[in-house]
Amino acid sequence: MANDGKLCWGGCGSFLEFHTVIGTGRRHVVAFDKATRKAHHCPRPPNAPPVFVEAMQDYSDVVRCGGCGRLVWEVPTGYGVEQFEATNGSWHDCPTPNGVLKQIWKSPTVSLLAEFKKFNKPEPHSLNVIVCVKRILGIDPLYLVALKSVHGNRVCAFFVGEGGPTIGDLSILCGVGDDQKLLTTSKNLFAWDGQGLPEHLFLRHDWLQQRN
Repeated sequence: MANDGKLCWGGCGSFLEFHTVIGTGRRHVVAFDKATRKAHHCPRPPNAPPVFVEAMQDYSDVVRCGGCGRLVWEVPTGYGVEQFEATNGSWHDCPTPNGVLKQIWKSPTVSLLAEFKKFNKPEPHSLNVIVCVKRILGIDPLYLVALKSVHGNRVCAFFVGEGGPTIGDLSILCGVGDDQKLLTTSKNLFAWDGQGLPEHLFLRHDWLQQRN
């Protein structure tokens, strides 16, 4: 099965493989359909929210940074590949990230981590890719959100807050139990409002138990 690729989270039945491609300065992970060899755009049902399938990639393997040679994890996001130190999981502050001079672009992750320090939110915390988001109609701005951490752990939960999380973005989930908060790269802070079910995002019912 491993040679057949990974079954798409979107429920379309396609098997996917992942390749890192060079863009205009940033490297991006792109999902390709194993059968057609074309970039995959998941044909989800009309009432299903989009899903960031690039987060399906197994990013637990340690690689060497193309800029400085240090050992890092590389995590796909909607705005490019982000790197984290293999030794302690901190953001990799490379002088030439992705082989490009740092002055050319500013990583949204830098702003996210700086905002997290400023908010001084409680431990523990985890860095996550936002996989899928569904706005729940009602008076309060309520969202059902699926998250995959940079270590491969999964969360599906309701969050309340203004602005709306964006799929493919990194976010920080911090706190414990009902006191958890979700901080996004847009600097919006969302309050935990209970566990959710992956099926309500049209993800597999066992999505939370899967690993990478």
